[in-house]
Amino acid sequence: MSFGDVFRTLGRHKWLILVCALVGLSISAVYVHFTTPIYEASASLRIDPNRASSLGLMDQASMFSVSDPMQTETLILRSDAVTIAALQSMPDDQFRELAGEPQSAMSFPASAMEQQQEERLNGRAPALTLAQENLIASVSGMVSVKPVEGTQILAVTVRNKNPEVAATLANHIVYAYLRNGFDSRYSSVAQVQTWLQEQLNTLKDRASQSQKRLADFQRENDITSTDKNSNTVIERLEALNQRLGEVQADRIAKEAQLRAALDANASTLATLYPSVGLQALQTQQATLYARYVELSAKFGPSYPPLAEVIAQRKNVDDQLTKLVDTTKSRLRQEYQVAKSTEDLIQAQFDDQTQRVYALNSKQAQYAVLLAEGSASRDLYDKLQYQLQQAGVSAGLNAVNTMVVNSARKPHVPVEPKKTLLLLGGLVLGLFAGALTAFLFAATGDKLQTVEQLESALHLSTLSTIPHDDGLKLRIASATKTYPYSYEQPLSKVAEAFRAVRNSVFLASIDNPPRVVLMTSSFAGEGKTSLSSNYAVILAQSGARVLIVDIDLRRARLHNEFSLPNKVGLSDLLMSSGATLGTPNFQTPLPDLENLSVLTAGQTVAFPSEALGSLKFRSYVEQWRREYDFVLLDSAPLLVVSDTLPIAKYVDGVILVARFDVTPMRAAQRSVALLRRTRAKVLGVLFNDVPIKGIGYGSYYGYGSGYYTEEPKKKVG
Repeated sequence: MSFGDVFRTLGRHKWLILVCALVGLSISAVYVHFTTPIYEASASLRIDPNRASSLGLMDQASMFSVSDPMQTETLILRSDAVTIAALQSMPDDQFRELAGEPQSAMSFPASAMEQQQEERLNGRAPALTLAQENLIASVSGMVSVKPVEGTQILAVTVRNKNPEVAATLANHIVYAYLRNGFDSRYSSVAQVQTWLQEQLNTLKDRASQSQKRLADFQRENDITSTDKNSNTVIERLEALNQRLGEVQADRIAKEAQLRAALDANASTLATLYPSVGLQALQTQQATLYARYVELSAKFGPSYPPLAEVIAQRKNVDDQLTKLVDTTKSRLRQEYQVAKSTEDLIQAQFDDQTQRVYALNSKQAQYAVLLAEGSASRDLYDKLQYQLQQAGVSAGLNAVNTMVVNSARKPHVPVEPKKTLLLLGGLVLGLFAGALTAFLFAATGDKLQTVEQLESALHLSTLSTIPHDDGLKLRIASATKTYPYSYEQPLSKVAEAFRAVRNSVFLASIDNPPRVVLMTSSFAGEGKTSLSSNYAVILAQSGARVLIVDIDLRRARLHNEFSLPNKVGLSDLLMSSGATLGTPNFQTPLPDLENLSVLTAGQTVAFPSEALGSLKFRSYVEQWRREYDFVLLDSAPLLVVSDTLPIAKYVDGVILVARFDVTPMRAAQRSVALLRRTRAKVLGVLFNDVPIKGIGYGSYYGYGSGYYTEEPKKKVG
């Protein structure tokens, strides 16, 4: 569906959508009215993850730091231990409101420290009753902990129907977290101190053993000095290593220049290897080329100055080629020299490396022992110093949090969100109404668009007759009426019927249909009204037109022209030996004497037999000779069988369909019946199409003033 189809579908079902919206709004209002309000209280904490550890071991603590400490603290705040500690400190009346029974009925462990101690001794956490588990789960569902983005703040939020309970529980959770954190960290300090003292004793013994092994090794191997600065072999190796790096860099640069120069032209080569000669020849080459272009545009090759320029260009090109070859040869030589130098230094470096390897291997063993003893001694000294500071810093650094804001009793509930719920109900109602409208549009069988009509019937649309409220008002108010195209010749409706005339004529311009049958699938689709308006349009073009009402069951053509229906077609068909005299024909429009109307007359017993008779057919053939156009206003196809026998021998049939009234299957059935009788169907008239609702407003509105305004008189 296009956007236009969407808006048109919504417009046609606007009342349904409005009712659905009101229903959704009403449901939301009822829900808001009967929902228990929920209050929200928030407290905030500052977590400083950069605070030093309790032992003051800055470097060691950073090795075990987590990637997201705020997430860790969030999980701790929501832990069962913190929840139990908070519940234990709650006032009895508020605890009773949360649990439904007093604190004495629930024997939680006295503190988190006792829980941890029991867990260490028994290897498992202390058991809880089902009521305790349910209470912890209920409180956890009320609590949410979220970090404030870009800060070190954690927001602890509690929701409850009692605002005092919400605020108290939030504060007790915060302070329970602070107490548990302090106890846990201080307990960890004591454990780490004990373990670290054991490690220091072991490290002290290891450092003493390393020092003893170093002294024994030095005495046994007579090593007095291992200073590499005093060793000429190592000094020469370092000098050769530095020199080798320099010549390798030079060789790589020369090789890069050579590789780039091998496939480069003169301009690129001048950039890589600047040369005054190259630049001068390039400048001269450019000047001669410009001179050559200037002269060759005016003179031929035999022109002496041009021939001289050509010779000079060839000479410069040859010099430039030679100079390029010379430059490339020079770069190649420089690369070879750099490569030879690198190979020579590399050989000396390899030889000196073997000499260094030939040094006494015991010197390396000595260095290992020396480093081991030094490392053990340094680590022991550092840990000894940190251990001495642990007792002082344990209490100071155990707390790395602070309360930023305590929770206060809220006065306004956060749920239900009345405005949002009401708006949501309205939006859902609108959505449900729109969905229902599209469902009706998708499952409906009424013809609503020209595309749908042409696709279903495989017929072209002769014209779309726009809906006009003025037509209904005119019929309701006037005592004597005429076809709308006659009363309003400059209206959109009249233009639509002119489009019908043009469509019919252009379809068979050499032999336009003269006897046309107007029919529809059911009654009430506007067939008679369209027939009378089409007859007026044909008569206004100067043609002699006869319109005949052949619906002998429910005649209506006489109402369109405000004519009596005492004598008509039935009298001609039922009379014996009667001729087509003028009393049977009427000219209702004074200024259109070329338009004749033959009404149906009195009802007959067997309309199908009367219309299918040879007598009626002979009348039609006679009318064909006497008039330019004959319009037969027939009965509906699917209601009675009067029309089909006539459709076979007329020049064409126009089928009328009405917007949002004619079922698609009915129209398809009508077309199938007409084709089965081998009738020539000229097309379909789509009647009563809303200009705005179906998207034809732009078509009919474009230039409408041109048709509705009276032409101005010329002056002079």
